[in-house]
Amino acid sequence: MKFSKIQSPVKHSPAASKTTAPVSKSKFVPVLLATGMFLAVNATSPIQAQAVTYDVTTTWYEPMTQPDNSVFVGSFNYDASTHAVTGLQGELSEAMTDQGSGETWLSLNNQLPNGDASHTYEWYDAALSGTFATVFLQNTSLTFSTDGGTLDGWSPQAGIAAGWKYPNPNTAPNAYALIFVPDNLSAANPVSLVWDESTDTGSLGLASTAYADNTPGGYMGSIGMTGTSGYIYGNKGTMQGVPLSEIISAVPEPSSLVLISAGGLALLAIPRRKLRA
Repeated sequence: MKFSKIQSPVKHSPAASKTTAPVSKSKFVPVLLATGMFLAVNATSPIQAQAVTYDVTTTWYEPMTQPDNSVFVGSFNYDASTHAVTGLQGELSEAMTDQGSGETWLSLNNQLPNGDASHTYEWYDAALSGTFATVFLQNTSLTFSTDGGTLDGWSPQAGIAAGWKYPNPNTAPNAYALIFVPDNLSAANPVSLVWDESTDTGSLGLASTAYADNTPGGYMGSIGMTGTSGYIYGNKGTMQGVPLSEIISAVPEPSSLVLISAGGLALLAIPRRKLRA
């Protein structure tokens, strides 16, 4: 876009030709405002890098620990052209602990690379039109008992088959969150997904999410806290925990915030004019 030249309203005169006319504040501010808003809009245009950073909050309803639910609050990078979810990390709340002072939170910072078919932690599901991604507490996926090596030790299906039991006591206690990122997500289009386990209605992608917490501190003995949909996996979580909601929205870029703020300051700088009667 080309900006047209702004014609000076000052008429040429012998006096004006000898001195430079001062720039009127009221004439300069609209130019600053227009420029700032133009740059702010273009800073968020498709010209930018493909990957966009998003905030995510996924909640699993816990009927036995109300008013506390199990919640994952985190962020990730998403490339809409490849459906790739990277950099997933955040915190998982512990709805039931023996701390006696309310919920505690686990830092999940390990999005592991995919391995064989039994250890695929990030994948695209064309039928559900979205991407699933998992992040772990430990730098390993081993969360449940492998039942003699016949189970993968982490997936909801394996957890159910193993009775949600802890793996070998000598292994580090683990936890994870499995989230769903729908295809229609974009920086301009945040998403809000819901699932109603009582009627089996809502987002099937959200219904397929899960969490597991096999860390010490709970009241479950050798069984961890989990959340899964009975509609999808055939079993609800260990305390009847089920998927409830997920909210995903783009994180504003710092450069865009600065430009938009500049435009806002320009608006404030415009002098107020008295309204005529």
